Amino acid sequence: MDFEFIGLVILIFLGYVMPIIFGVIGTMHLSDCPQQPYIPIYLGVGGLVMVLAQLPYLSCCKQRVEGKPELHTLLTVCKVLLFLILIGWFLAGSVWIYSIYPPNYDPSAKVYCAKTLYLLAFWLMNVCYICIGLGLVGWFFCYLRSDHNMNICSFFRSRLYTPMS
Repeated sequence: MDFEFIGLVILIFLGYVMPIIFGVIGTMHLSDCPQQPYIPIYLGVGGLVMVLAQLPYLSCCKQRVEGKPELHTLLTVCKVLLFLILIGWFLAGSVWIYSIYPPNYDPSAKVYCAKTLYLLAFWLMNVCYICIGLGLVGWFFCYLRSDHNMNICSFFRSRLYTPMS
């Protein structure tokens, strides 16, 4: 069994297909959540930004900037900006989604939220928090097993750099 291929399919699904699904469902339900009208916008724009955030990591983008420091700098600035936008959008979505929990799913009421839309946004947010928590636990575990010299600067230091004695 080719595990590398299966991993690639899973990564493509999580990185490109799922955000497109979020965007499509958010767009389809734009007027289906008067209780919190920002939730469909959150899914639609969030899906688009998640797809855009993946583009700089494609190998064709990396190959085009090799040997061109100004393009490499521009690509790095784009990555940082997209990352900051995603963090802000994630925090705003958390407020919008959790502020109406539990929502009214009854469409005959004046203030309601479509069940499919809300549950997708709700579980997307929960999965994100679970992944963040697992990442922090993993980082903490690696920190405890290391020589305790990990700091933020060590991540930016070149691996080929060896100080002269």
